[in-house]
Amino acid sequence: MYRERLTITLDSELLSAVDATVDHSQLRNRSHAIEHALREGLALHELTTAIISISGNSTEKLPELTTLLEHLPILSYLVIATSNDLTAQDAVRSIISLTHKHAETIPGDFGTGAALLLNKARLTTPFLYIQLSPKLSLPTSLAAPYIAHRRGTSLVTHLIRPVSQDSFVQTGISLFNPEAIEYIPAGLASLEETTFPALLKAGKIGTYVTQ
Repeated sequence: MYRERLTITLDSELLSAVDATVDHSQLRNRSHAIEHALREGLALHELTTAIISISGNSTEKLPELTTLLEHLPILSYLVIATSNDLTAQDAVRSIISLTHKHAETIPGDFGTGAALLLNKARLTTPFLYIQLSPKLSLPTSLAAPYIAHRRGTSLVTHLIRPVSQDSFVQTGISLFNPEAIEYIPAGLASLEETTFPALLKAGKIGTYVTQ
């Protein structure tokens, strides 16, 4: 395969993430790692949908969130809401205003899992699942987590961050493969109470540590 030499400038944090993938076996050196990351990173085009689950009055996080996602090919936002959830309806209006992209509410009366199951036909590629709450912690980029997610065998990867040397908390962002929906039972279903435990038991949940 013919290769061309080029000079590039990268953000130091991104370059550190690339260097961390060099194992001198599958990824022999920095150039090989960058080439591999580019190949896998181009698959970000799959992330065309973001599911946002509203938790409390947290719409103040939306500008920060949409700034993070603007570099991804997100085409539509689906906001999980109960029938009378005005906060979610406000979030939809804010998303449209901030991104000029399609956004809508999806019924969450029977739980977050049921909301995804009802939309199974439209969730056919990997998607983002975001728990929008005052505790939402945003990484600087989703490129590295998504590359790691695609490399692994997990159907769901939770992004976590360290709070001490040996303690971690969830950021509120997860990466889903559409096959994870098969683990959602019919009827009343919460992702946290039914689906995630089933995926964990099957060894299909992973984590990615962000800073």
